[in-house]
Amino acid sequence: MHGVGQRAALVNKLKRVSLSRKATVLTLRYAVWILLLFGGITLWAAIQLPSLQIDVSPRSLATADDDSMLLSDEFKQGAENMALVVIEDRELFAEESLRAVKSIIQELQSQSFVNRIESLFNTPNPRVEGETVHTDPFIHRVDPTPEEIDRIIGDARANALVHRNLLSDDGTMMVLTVELVAGELKHDNGYRIANEIENLLEPYEENFDQLYQLGTHYIGLQASRSIQQDFLSLIPLSLVLLLAVLTLMFRSLILALLPILTSIISIIWLLGGMAFLGMPFTIMTSMVPVLIVIIGSTEDIHLIFEYLKGHSSGIGTGAAIRYMVRRLRLAVVLTFITTYLGFVAIGTSPINMLREFGWVASTGLLVNFLVTVVLLAVLLKLFGARMTKSKHDQYYGMAVFEMLSNTLSKLILKHKSKLLAFSGVVLAASISNGLNLNFNNNFLDYFADGSDVKQRIESLEGRINGTEYFFVVLDGRVEGTFNQRRYLDEISEIQTYIDASVVFHGSVSLVDYLVLLNRVMNDGRGNELPQDDEIIEGLTSLVDMKNMRSVVVEDFSSTAIIVRHGIAASEEVHRALEELKTFLDEHIDPALNVTLVGSTISSSEAHQLMSQSMLTSLALMLGAILAVVSLLFSSYKAGLVATVANGFPIVLLFGVMGCCGIKVDAATSMIAVIALGICIDHTMHFMVCYRSALNLYRNPVWAVRCAMKHKLIPITTASLALFIGLGVLVLSGFEPIARFGMLSALVIVAAYFSNLVIMPALLLMRTPGKNAEAWLYRVIVRPIGGLLLLRRLANNPQINANDY
Repeated sequence: MHGVGQRAALVNKLKRVSLSRKATVLTLRYAVWILLLFGGITLWAAIQLPSLQIDVSPRSLATADDDSMLLSDEFKQGAENMALVVIEDRELFAEESLRAVKSIIQELQSQSFVNRIESLFNTPNPRVEGETVHTDPFIHRVDPTPEEIDRIIGDARANALVHRNLLSDDGTMMVLTVELVAGELKHDNGYRIANEIENLLEPYEENFDQLYQLGTHYIGLQASRSIQQDFLSLIPLSLVLLLAVLTLMFRSLILALLPILTSIISIIWLLGGMAFLGMPFTIMTSMVPVLIVIIGSTEDIHLIFEYLKGHSSGIGTGAAIRYMVRRLRLAVVLTFITTYLGFVAIGTSPINMLREFGWVASTGLLVNFLVTVVLLAVLLKLFGARMTKSKHDQYYGMAVFEMLSNTLSKLILKHKSKLLAFSGVVLAASISNGLNLNFNNNFLDYFADGSDVKQRIESLEGRINGTEYFFVVLDGRVEGTFNQRRYLDEISEIQTYIDASVVFHGSVSLVDYLVLLNRVMNDGRGNELPQDDEIIEGLTSLVDMKNMRSVVVEDFSSTAIIVRHGIAASEEVHRALEELKTFLDEHIDPALNVTLVGSTISSSEAHQLMSQSMLTSLALMLGAILAVVSLLFSSYKAGLVATVANGFPIVLLFGVMGCCGIKVDAATSMIAVIALGICIDHTMHFMVCYRSALNLYRNPVWAVRCAMKHKLIPITTASLALFIGLGVLVLSGFEPIARFGMLSALVIVAAYFSNLVIMPALLLMRTPGKNAEAWLYRVIVRPIGGLLLLRRLANNPQINANDY
């Protein structure tokens, strides 16, 4: 009966309190059960982690309705399905070297992930001897005579399908084009395959001057290794420094662990859920754990400091938790809503990669919000007394912070116009430099100049055509379309344009093969297509579809031009592709349906849409800040103040990037959103505190001073911890991580300046006088003093007024 009476009393109590108070009461009452529930969910999620898949394939760049990848599959080729093995030696055609090359081919072909290998050992070299047409491969024996070697090199130069694709001009560099089985390339298998090829080639390295592989998967493998090295060294160092700063400020190791603990649990829940649902971990979603740590730990720091403030006043642990909830519930909820909406906006992007990031990030923030508000209260309830043994002097260096708060308040009040003018100049310069900002999806820029990847790419320059592919697909919709000279001429016109381009390194098409066959049939004379369609049809009947499936379908209704290019900057490739599209629209027969397909095209389109998606998400987040703060204060001016303060770090970030020539890529594109997430958190806490003080004092000057006094410590602690924790990433040897660390540290400083200088100065713009003391003296003290003096003079005429 006693238990029933307690439950009845609890129910009656809950009926008389607010929703947040009800949630707090229930959380604290059932703290142990909630802790066990969270532990069970965390254990379940952790068990799922080994099955988490990683996918960094070019398909993640495709837009939602992009069929370019399917079209490239129709022609059974594409850069994402290829690996190149490069062999260089001064005696490349020596018997020992050719035997080693043949052995490499045989070992590669025996692998389950290899579909086909194109090399000089199996590429036909059509020629006529007497009245016999020979289609033997270029190399059909491993001990060619010097005359045969000269003939092989000469024939390769004359064959557009081989020249600089499989053999260099001087005959010292050979390429094996390895076509991989598409089904083997799901998720992280590409890295595994690249690693297996690397291991397979290693025993043969001593046989040649150089032997190495290239391709999308190899570059991804090297990037993955760099990231893994950083995770093993820099990430632990970053967390240790973050923990050290929080321990110093909280004066409690256990309290310092709480922000990291809630972040880790949130990350385990999120990744475990992704693994359970079969969602792969992509380039962009790999940023979400960092995002959760940054935004989640910032919120935790505000909550813990408010708890410590209540506890240091002498109240018990439960009362301190309720004090924390009552003081910060509005700020925490508003911060979550505005940040969540911004990432949901990214989830509407037509780019698969960004859309997945938006939904994963917003879900991660929702998980972190729930974990933070529930688990933090539970842990403080169960272990708070041990965490905070002293009720006094909980804040490290409290006197220093109070002095800093007073000094900063006086500085802002006295020089607010100058500070805002300075900020305006910085904004103007940032906007000017930000107009020079470029977007880039070039993986090669992720590596240092002396890296193996860049050295391998540079060794091919001028000797072998580019390692990247895309397709110009021409669809005539009618069987036999490309048996006709008029449509083959359209192909030739496109190739002439492509070959004249600086960006594109060359092209291969059905026309090249037919020209070769025609020259062979005419005893080496002529280098053009026959005029007669019947002769052309006779040549196409000689085409070996097994070797030509990458450029033409079996009924000759559709064909593709394979365009090779280097790994150039996205802006350069994007501009060249736009010019190519214009040329195709203006010069190609409208009866042909012309489409550009492949991962290069998807990447170019993603480059264009990435800026739109990023700006959309930023605009929505800023709009949410404007709406929420305007409603909070019933004044659109207050909303504008908060919006301007939050926009300052973003504009400064873009300005610095534009000035330093740092391009927006998959990593840096998220820094602006992360910056806004940090800034929103501080803004909401400052503005809610300012609003409470303004309602109490009815004076914006004292409201600003009060908000500064109460929020300076948590904002400084969070900013300092994140600045040091992320700033250490600058030491990374992997360019994207180093840039991420540098720019993240920059925006943390900018957000700190914006929230504690620009926003208070804007809030005080309508305050008369240079500072609070001058305003109070002129408006209150001096008039009252004057009245008292006049009264005293009236009562005592002997007093000299000049003495006063």
